[in-house]
Amino acid sequence: MTFTEPGKTTYASGANKIFQLAGDAPVAVMINNSSSLGGVPWELIIKVYRGKLGKGTFPTLQGYWDNFLTFLNDPAHGLLPAVLRETNGKRTIALAAVQVVKEVTSADRSLADRATPAPALAAGWATGLADLVAAHLTPIAVFNGLNPADQAPLLTDHLAALTTSVDEYLAQEWPHLVPHIQMPALLAAAADLAFKRPDLILASTGIVIAGFGDDDYLPSYFSKEVFGFVGDLIAWKDDKQGNVDYTTKRSLIEAFAKADMVETFSQGASPEVWSAVEQAFETHAAAVAEAACRAAGVAAPDLTQIAAEVQARAGAFRAEWTDATFRAHYVPLWSSVASLNVEELAELAETLVLLESLKEKVTSRTQSVGGPIDVAVITKSEGLVWIKRKLYFDPAINQRYLNRLQRN
Repeated sequence: MTFTEPGKTTYASGANKIFQLAGDAPVAVMINNSSSLGGVPWELIIKVYRGKLGKGTFPTLQGYWDNFLTFLNDPAHGLLPAVLRETNGKRTIALAAVQVVKEVTSADRSLADRATPAPALAAGWATGLADLVAAHLTPIAVFNGLNPADQAPLLTDHLAALTTSVDEYLAQEWPHLVPHIQMPALLAAAADLAFKRPDLILASTGIVIAGFGDDDYLPSYFSKEVFGFVGDLIAWKDDKQGNVDYTTKRSLIEAFAKADMVETFSQGASPEVWSAVEQAFETHAAAVAEAACRAAGVAAPDLTQIAAEVQARAGAFRAEWTDATFRAHYVPLWSSVASLNVEELAELAETLVLLESLKEKVTSRTQSVGGPIDVAVITKSEGLVWIKRKLYFDPAINQRYLNRLQRN
């Protein structure tokens, strides 16, 4: 889990990330990346939702997400009140204003030069902002999950505060542009960016829901990316999904957030190797073709034609060697995974996370994967069962807690 502040990111490798989503149903939720929604920890949000859901269940796994999303968008329960949504919406527009300034000044480097004459700065800013709005904001729709009707009231209600905060940013970072920036136009573009591309400015949380609906007899999962409140609602988008079926897909392994070791394990090579092989083919195939032309007495081989021929054959080369890898490694692996018992599956999952943690420890030193590993199994009959679980307290000296669980 990550805790992000301006200019600083902290990793919490001991955070709880796996939770029972419904009290009695074989459904769990896992989170990754940002640890909170609008400053409220996801762990608290999930546990409050689980308490309010009680013994409720749904026919399909999708029903749990639909109901959870309704809970997130409802301020009535008090955990995510209207004042929190307004505060986060205002913050998002302020961050969007900063992003707009960065986009415009990146497109026209003369705007960053304080020696640029004032008329040129005024014209460059006006043109750059107009181009940004026309090319990257006007043509696109409001982001998934958001209500376009929330945009104007949010900007109007917080116009004074936003003007002050953005003015302070401009005075500190772009003082030479301040006389040439029309604040209403900048904030209007920022509000548009906030509602149309919040994924550019907000940290996201990955939410994975896995298990079985009441009518499901084989397991499935899906994941969403949640970016936070913009207006009264949260911005989110679909990510991955998968399921086991009766015919072609007897098992599957999926990684979230950090996938390097899982992809290496399941595909026989890391993503870097796959890219390197393709690049090496294009480089060396072109070199061989050029050398053959020169050896044949072609005085000036057409390098453009050679490059085009190599590019045309790159797809067939990729298909042939990846298909061989797939048949030699991927297919037998998936067949073996399908035959593992529950205990062995849990051991495999833990091992893959441990390998990723070890790789990070000895190579990148990012600490983004590490610490105690929680392992849970979800079956149709037993529901969620913990294989390994870290607790911040000793159950042996917390009998009242255990008694409360038993009564519930």
